[in-house]
Amino acid sequence: MNVLTVSLISACNYSCWYCPVKKWLMPIEEWQSKRHLNNAALLQWLDKYLDPNEWFIELTGGEPGLYPEIDTLVPALADRGYNGMIKTNGSLPLPVNSHFPRITAWHQGVEKIPPYYDSIVIIENSRDCWEEKAAYCKEHDVPYKTVLFDRQYEGQKSCPAYDSDNKTEQYLHINSRGQITPCPRVAVEVRGECYTVFNMLPPVPLKLSDSCPRCKNIHDVELFI
Repeated sequence: MNVLTVSLISACNYSCWYCPVKKWLMPIEEWQSKRHLNNAALLQWLDKYLDPNEWFIELTGGEPGLYPEIDTLVPALADRGYNGMIKTNGSLPLPVNSHFPRITAWHQGVEKIPPYYDSIVIIENSRDCWEEKAAYCKEHDVPYKTVLFDRQYEGQKSCPAYDSDNKTEQYLHINSRGQITPCPRVAVEVRGECYTVFNMLPPVPLKLSDSCPRCKNIHDVELFI
């Protein structure tokens, strides 16, 4: 299996202190003022380079619900035969599509279960009542999983070991400016502005045999495949 993460937008309607991408977020007006990812460029690039039978697509952000073309992107991907998931905070409407279930994180400080979800993610955050949230999901037959809280690893070069049975062979990332990179942690540093989907350049996926095979980002994706 190969995984493509698409960070659709660098804006969010939440401001969680523990968010792993918070340092890259900006007001939506600022994101709109820059050259940013759009459906036409992304779909054209996917059509040329990525086989739907070989790649699983994770749509994330920021918050994907703020991406202006989300309502047409999801069905367009599904029509092409892609499968994936939408990683969201569940506060905004998102397309309902069996090819792209909405994987909703029930965030710290949010008392009621988010309104838009197909499956719930609960972060094992000691500052949050995560065990009560898990109990609620179990009691009400809500599909859910818990994931490890990894804020303690911020700033470290190596990832903690999560799961030795990794199913991913190759990994690829596209950020909200359309830059094609092998990893979201080095999204800006690895490739220059010219290496984007707009220029229709080929991907150079991260082969996991040559790197850490237990990246938390990949591990969290695999929980829902």
